[in-house]
Amino acid sequence: MAGLGLDAVGWVLSLLALIRLPLFAVQAVVAASIVFVVLFSAVVDHVRVTRQQLLFVVALSLGLAGLGVSAAPDTARSVSAAFTCAVWISIVVIGCLGTLTPRWLSADAASSLLGALAGLAFGGTALCARSLGADRLWVGVARDPLAWALLGFGALGLGFYAAALQRGNVTVATAWQTTTSTVAPAVIGLLVLEDHARSGWAGVALAAFVVTIAATIGLTFATPPDVVAGAPELRGVGEPIR
Repeated sequence: MAGLGLDAVGWVLSLLALIRLPLFAVQAVVAASIVFVVLFSAVVDHVRVTRQQLLFVVALSLGLAGLGVSAAPDTARSVSAAFTCAVWISIVVIGCLGTLTPRWLSADAASSLLGALAGLAFGGTALCARSLGADRLWVGVARDPLAWALLGFGALGLGFYAAALQRGNVTVATAWQTTTSTVAPAVIGLLVLEDHARSGWAGVALAAFVVTIAATIGLTFATPPDVVAGAPELRGVGEPIR
């Protein structure tokens, strides 16, 4: 219960960070949180950290430092009604694909697609939070369709990620979830919400983003599946259904 509570607190903090920081920075930092999972496992469960893992941790640290100095703090631009409509269409499409995936695919193939769809859903929550902006009253936010879309995306992400962990390789499912939840919203943020790097720092921001995501995925594959799955309450979830 404590682990789930910390997950919820972390999710809320990431949404608050999106009020002022671009999606490519916040999503990359959230993805890189696997570093702390690895380190805590080493301390609490006495899991040995390998040299390969340490190299990925160093690369992640450099990538995060680059993102920290290059991302330009700013609120997102106002979105149109067409954007809100597209968000709700995405919820329906992702929900339908995730529901039908177990009927179409099985084992690792189903796990990979469900992980990717969970990542898109989690990325959707970030897009909604970024779009809501920082200057709205809570009453206005409660009436905003994007606020309800955020909750819908969150429910889909949790459900599909749990299903992905049950059906196949935990590491592959997590790698897909990490990639789609980071890359897709980052691209949309740049193209639609006018996220940007500091003046003259675009190259650093791009390099730092690529290094962070590549090192995160590398660390995911270099880490035992039970650790990748997260806190102790999730470790049994990663076991295939028999």
